[in-house]
Amino acid sequence: MALPGRRSDRGKEPPPRTFTVRSGTTGDRMRLNALDMITGGLYVDRAFFYRETLDGAALRESLAATMRHYQPLSGRLAEDPDGGWSVLLNDRGAVFEERDSALTLDAHAYGRPGRPELKELLPPVPLLKAVGDDVPAMAVRLTHTAGGGGILAVRIKHALVDAGAFTTFLEHWSREHRGLSYPAPYLDRELLDEHAAKAPQEAGERSARFRVPTRRSRAVLLTRIAWNGHHGSTVVSRLSATETRAMKDAAAADLAGTDRWVSTNDAVTAHVWKTLAELRNRPAEAPETLGLIARFTSPAPGVTLPDDYWGNTITSSPPSMTADALRTRPLGEIALTVRDSLASITGEQVRAESAYLLAQRAAGRHKRVMPHMPFGAFSDVVQLNNLSRLPTYDIDFGAGGPIWCELPDMVIPWMVHIMGTPEAEESLDVHVSMPDSAAELFRGAAWQRRLHAYAPEEAADGA
Repeated sequence: MALPGRRSDRGKEPPPRTFTVRSGTTGDRMRLNALDMITGGLYVDRAFFYRETLDGAALRESLAATMRHYQPLSGRLAEDPDGGWSVLLNDRGAVFEERDSALTLDAHAYGRPGRPELKELLPPVPLLKAVGDDVPAMAVRLTHTAGGGGILAVRIKHALVDAGAFTTFLEHWSREHRGLSYPAPYLDRELLDEHAAKAPQEAGERSARFRVPTRRSRAVLLTRIAWNGHHGSTVVSRLSATETRAMKDAAAADLAGTDRWVSTNDAVTAHVWKTLAELRNRPAEAPETLGLIARFTSPAPGVTLPDDYWGNTITSSPPSMTADALRTRPLGEIALTVRDSLASITGEQVRAESAYLLAQRAAGRHKRVMPHMPFGAFSDVVQLNNLSRLPTYDIDFGAGGPIWCELPDMVIPWMVHIMGTPEAEESLDVHVSMPDSAAELFRGAAWQRRLHAYAPEEAADGA
């Protein structure tokens, strides 16, 4: 007889119970901006693991109340006559599934053999469609695990949110659930397009960040990404607070006497980039480019948006060094390169990017626009998105914050996500996608010692 919580019990699980959660409010339509449309039909997906059991009925009630402030999440995307997108604020509702699992929460623990993959925890949605009445803007699945605890998996249309806006909504939902206040979001997306009017005319003709690839180059890239999806892995490693502080101290020591400084995130980013350059082992003069993802609402200079603007606010900054320089230069010098690159982001850059996207939409080419960075993913580009400042582990529905937040596996190679942890402040989880051959090396003791080079000696020996 199978033991409770074993994978063999999975076939006995009842089907999920499905609900439609509505805000109870309707409106006209909300026009999305050109940057929102770059995401196509994708969703932003996360799963949050809780030790305590969550009350599905209470979650649906607080979700409906929160969506009164976030009406787009209860609506549907539709195409406008000019090819743009709007959200119909028709209150068609968010999908909410509730299911019971035969597996314990521990059986879902990250890294445990045979654990369900994230895609098994997420509610099903049409993944290849962006618009339509059957395409929810948000879908939720609450899984009750055997013996207590649960998993809250949420997916929201990427056209509505980036990682920051996604987390803001979840945090506000959790505050609504606990009877706490939170600021109303600013929902006017066209404001960002209006900034593009200040860009020079030539900005609509070429872009440092975006391109309209030929059909052949696009097909080749998508084929390579699909291949990597079957032959790549995402490796997650945790850096302790002691390690991250030691990285900052080491970088600061390298810069002593220069009147320059770097943050902990700059130092961690530099260390990860340097370590991956050593793992990639490209020729000495080959370029190594760091595709830094940045939010232009952060302290880095950018366009001026209202407080609590809710939407996609992503740009990028790509510092580059030769492979030999990246492998051999002091940590502080590399960290300073990272800091200077982020500081170079300007309002002019963001306005120019929006102007280019608007010009492509006007020319009917908007569905073919892609960022430059994925085209370098199989050669010189390591993409890095540092999300560690987001309040991921503050999403508390009355029984404490999550013990783990799971991200989807990244199908593009050499992508890095840096996340906070539920443990000590300043500890970080580093998620890196890479080909299987590199992942096998990186998981090994030698490369883990290299990644944990700033850990106390006894900890590094046990890495």
